[in-house]
Amino acid sequence: MKRAVWVVFLFLTGSLSAGSILLVNDSANKLRAVVRGADGSQLGEMILNPRHSIRWSDGYGNTKNQSETPYTVLWFCLSGDPYATCTAVPTGGTVTALGCEGARACKPEKKKKPGTQQPPPGEDLQNTQPVPPEESP
Repeated sequence: MKRAVWVVFLFLTGSLSAGSILLVNDSANKLRAVVRGADGSQLGEMILNPRHSIRWSDGYGNTKNQSETPYTVLWFCLSGDPYATCTAVPTGGTVTALGCEGARACKPEKKKKPGTQQPPPGEDLQNTQPVPPEESP
């Protein structure tokens, strides 16, 4: 019986030392989230589709947790442009992309006009038709 209590105690102690936050991409853009510790070190990075969420954890039983919190979450557009930043995120907190400070917008992707796409190099030579010689008067 004492052994079972000890195992439960170790499990709870380990899970309390692991920090986690819920990252919610509530925007219409695919975003990259970067989690940084209080010391500025990068702890994690993930890409979230629009209107999706993920629970990020710094790892089971991480003893550095106290020096890494509070967290900072940086949101980026896939182009690399900054989207938003949330600071002082506590362990167990929820971070939404639209709830953070920043531009909260990504530049629209440039769309190619139909018919203007260049063929791959060399392919244009394969599809050319011979040009008949000009007739002399």
